[in-house]
Amino acid sequence: MKKYLIAAIALSMIMLTGCGKEGKGDSAWKAAQKAPEGSSVRLMKQKEAYLRYKEAYDQVSGKPKTPVKLLNKYLQSAIARVEFIFGETTSAMDPAVKILRKDIETLIKKDGVSDENKNRYAKWLIAVAQNYRDNDDISRCIEELKNAKLFAADKTLTDAVESQTKSEYAKFQLRSSQDFVKQAQTTKDPLDYIRAEYYARATLQFDPQNAEAEKILNQTRKELLPSLSAYESAITEYTDTALFNAINSDGVLIAIPAVKSLKGKTQLDVSFYNNSYNAVKPRPSMFKLVTIDGKEIEASEVEFDKKVLDQKFDVKGKLIFSGDYGKDKIKKLSFRFESGDENAPAIVGEKYFQ
Repeated sequence: MKKYLIAAIALSMIMLTGCGKEGKGDSAWKAAQKAPEGSSVRLMKQKEAYLRYKEAYDQVSGKPKTPVKLLNKYLQSAIARVEFIFGETTSAMDPAVKILRKDIETLIKKDGVSDENKNRYAKWLIAVAQNYRDNDDISRCIEELKNAKLFAADKTLTDAVESQTKSEYAKFQLRSSQDFVKQAQTTKDPLDYIRAEYYARATLQFDPQNAEAEKILNQTRKELLPSLSAYESAITEYTDTALFNAINSDGVLIAIPAVKSLKGKTQLDVSFYNNSYNAVKPRPSMFKLVTIDGKEIEASEVEFDKKVLDQKFDVKGKLIFSGDYGKDKIKKLSFRFESGDENAPAIVGEKYFQ
């Protein structure tokens, strides 16, 4: 009995101490709200409120009945704090911002969090997204907008911003693609066609149904069929690394200088550049033709100048497929190599005919 009494007294002391810190947090928060917006007093009191609420919450966290009211006060002060620090640094990578985000995103998933706190945090994430957009990091912008929708009580908060962002960026990429394809028609330089193709594909990342981008791709793919389409050689300046990597994801580059009909078979003369970090021993099963109507035909024979396709080498060869297929019937040639290591990603490559 004595043991239980001591435990009860200890628990009561913890709760009382927590209440004391919460009370100090309340006083600091009220003082902050009374101070002028942006004043040093307001900012100082907001920080004090955050620290006191954190201390109070940490003391009762994990107990059977963690007060929901305290949880919301803590979140409110933490969101105010992260808004201020981000406003000063304009960097979501600032160490203090990252720590606060981790705390907020752990707590905001708990039961009893108010819609007001959820929506306010979502609005802050939208501000982070817009900051990325202003710095041409569209991939992180879209990622933060998705985060905002995930945490928001009102899921429509991000819709207009996301729609406008994707639309504006798609238009920007399409203009670049149109300029380069127009230039390529004069210069006949494969690099200009590669640039036009890259920006058309970037357009489709944000507007998948864009008919003009598809039209440009149809043109550039026909022009580039005999060439290795190395985006790294043509796109040397970009701010959005994630977008570039998403488009420049092929582990091998393929050129197809000629398509020949051989008595019921189709032969592709190919140039194959291994852009991965693995040497590849080519086998017929790695190569497939995909027809316009979606049929897949595996290669029956392969022949390359070298037995192993080493990294960073351009190797010429021939691929034989059963069936007579002209260029107009083929959608693409695809390549896939799996090393057998489940932790190693497959090496893939595609060459579109149209």
